[in-house]
Amino acid sequence: MWKNHKKLIILTSLLTLLPIAAGLLLWNKLPAQIAIHFAADGTPDNWASKLVAVVGLPLLVTALHLLCIAMTAIDPKHKNHDARQLTLMLWICPMVSALVSVLMLGNALGKVDTTSVPFFVTVFLGVLFVIIGNYMPKFRHNYTIGIKLPWTLHSEENWNYTHRVGGFSFSIGGVLVLFTSFIGTPWIVLGILIAMIAIPVIASAMYHYKHK
Repeated sequence: MWKNHKKLIILTSLLTLLPIAAGLLLWNKLPAQIAIHFAADGTPDNWASKLVAVVGLPLLVTALHLLCIAMTAIDPKHKNHDARQLTLMLWICPMVSALVSVLMLGNALGKVDTTSVPFFVTVFLGVLFVIIGNYMPKFRHNYTIGIKLPWTLHSEENWNYTHRVGGFSFSIGGVLVLFTSFIGTPWIVLGILIAMIAIPVIASAMYHYKHK
């Protein structure tokens, strides 16, 4: 399947690395220490050297990107990977890399206020969850992409049911996360995340014990 996505793999890998170029262009304007993590209220709570922030983090995300590709390539059920599953997976790391770099470098340059960081992160998560929720019911039975539980891996019927429930849960959860981004309550997001993951897991377990 990956043979048909070579160009997209190269493109998304380069885009994941692209923030390095932006960071090097801005190198002389950046401070020696850059905030790389922010608390729930946007307060910076972890810093790194300019080299780590500009070069190290994009390289780390790219390594994760390539690891995901490798894991799906060796999946015994790789033939079940739908093109939409693979495309969605390929674009997640580039989007994460871009968001992290924009917020991190923007904050270092004084262009992004720390209080706005939770807003942008929450909006990103909300949109991402809605997209995943829309695609999730179409995920075919495999070992790498989807809700991997003992019951879903053992039963294709359970897999299909769980991902239908998960698609609904993630879509609704994503909309709720988007709503919370405008009312400034980041801790509610944690509760929504727990619920949207717990619902398909519980539904899958109930389905298993009902049909085993």
